[in-house]
Amino acid sequence: MKARRMLITAPRQIEWSEIELNARPKPGYVRVRTLTSLISPGTEMRLYRGESMVAEVWESFANLDDPLQWVVKDQRYDVSPAMAPGGATFPVMSGYNNIGEVIDIGDGVSSLKVGDRILSLWRHQNYFDVREWEGVAIPVEVSIEAASCAYQATLGLHALRRGNFSAGERVGIIGLGLIGLLTAIVADAFSSMPICFEVNPDRRRIAESAIPNLIAVSYTHLRAHETEA
Repeated sequence: MKARRMLITAPRQIEWSEIELNARPKPGYVRVRTLTSLISPGTEMRLYRGESMVAEVWESFANLDDPLQWVVKDQRYDVSPAMAPGGATFPVMSGYNNIGEVIDIGDGVSSLKVGDRILSLWRHQNYFDVREWEGVAIPVEVSIEAASCAYQATLGLHALRRGNFSAGERVGIIGLGLIGLLTAIVADAFSSMPICFEVNPDRRRIAESAIPNLIAVSYTHLRAHETEA
């Protein structure tokens, strides 16, 4: 079976590459047909331009055979300058928010079945095999569009953990873009009352409609109070 994947072969150069998959997925793996693959403009534009990036992240995207297997060494991130030795190496794959449908399962797979929709961190590729535990089944009531943003919510959760957040505590969030909004939703799920600072009134309205307990404050409002003080 043939699959097509997107490769960045040099700064600002993209090619579609064709590869051959095994006839069946290996034991413990499932075969997936991509339904949608979300683009992360921050990470993927750095890959595309060959800009500075966390070294371990570059290694992950450059590992074409097993791109999901990477470990942060010694719990530290080493940022590599663009095109420096050990830094930007090509070709690299791209993408890490994939929603797909399971079309075949390998021996020993029990938690997933053919027809399941799953979220994985796989790259931009139309067919691929992924380990059973690397695919998360999507509930039938959740849309593909909503599911494709699920990983972003873990970034906010990670930030809350790094800040030693406890359920019920107040938390302040600066900016209500996608990551900020999802962080506020996560905090709200932990019985917090997120206080969010956002200059864009449309973003504030979206957040207030999504999170009843949210307090959204504009920077202009804060500056007015500072002037009065």
